[in-house]
Amino acid sequence: MKGQSALEFMLLVGFVMFMFVALYGVLNMQLSDRAQQGIYESLLDRSQVVQEEIALAHASEDGYRRVFTLDAEVYGQPYNMTIVDGFVYTRTLDDIYALSLPVMNVTGQLIIGANVIETIDGDAYLNS
Repeated sequence: MKGQSALEFMLLVGFVMFMFVALYGVLNMQLSDRAQQGIYESLLDRSQVVQEEIALAHASEDGYRRVFTLDAEVYGQPYNMTIVDGFVYTRTLDDIYALSLPVMNVTGQLIIGANVIETIDGDAYLNS
């Protein structure tokens, strides 16, 4: 009788431990998905800021000048932004996350940190 009770107790403990491990795995996957979504949304937000700043410079009259800032990291990960052939390309340095958005024509390149955009003779100039 004692052997059966011990066996049933061990089965119960094993089942409870299995449930805890399964619950931990599910929660860990959900947290990881949320973190990945947050990184992507932050990159998208920064790209849209650049897209809007360039569009605003094109819509403004000569003499327009504005300073906007790009943070150095997204969720603790460094990233890079470049403008090539009418697109702003944004990617993390580990190349896991990347996206591109169309932008209006602009002369110059982005830098991480403070950027100056100006309108001169109807054209937009970035850090020039």
